[in-house]
Amino acid sequence: MKKFDSLDLKSLKSLAGDLASQMRNREVILLSGDVGAGKTTFVSAFLSSMGYDLSNSPTFAVINEYDVNGTLIDHVDLYRLKDSEDLESTGFWDLFSKREGLILIEWSQRMPGSDWIPNGWTWSEVKLTISKDNLNTRDVSIRRSK
Repeated sequence: MKKFDSLDLKSLKSLAGDLASQMRNREVILLSGDVGAGKTTFVSAFLSSMGYDLSNSPTFAVINEYDVNGTLIDHVDLYRLKDSEDLESTGFWDLFSKREGLILIEWSQRMPGSDWIPNGWTWSEVKLTISKDNLNTRDVSIRRSK
């Protein structure tokens, strides 16, 4: 696990871009953190580094799909979901039937662990917290599957 403490906005965006450059096909990025921790900012910077300008999070749509220079990226926001039935109705599980692409999931803590991720997919877990010593910076930990 890698840890990064007290990242300002510029550093957080740079870290997101670095992670984007390391992504493999069929990878899930699990983003967790409280409201305001920077999940959507991280996703926006991740996509921006790949050449896509994100205008908003799919809080109400739950899933948005982007074609970023030929790479299919699904952006999922689980904030509004109450239970597994809500998730089932979104078409979430169908995302894993694709032969290629990336899936970014905000509020992944609503589906704890990674054992639900199908075989053939790798994952990266990104935890964001507001720094205790400075409300304008973030502490980030990143753990990746093999």
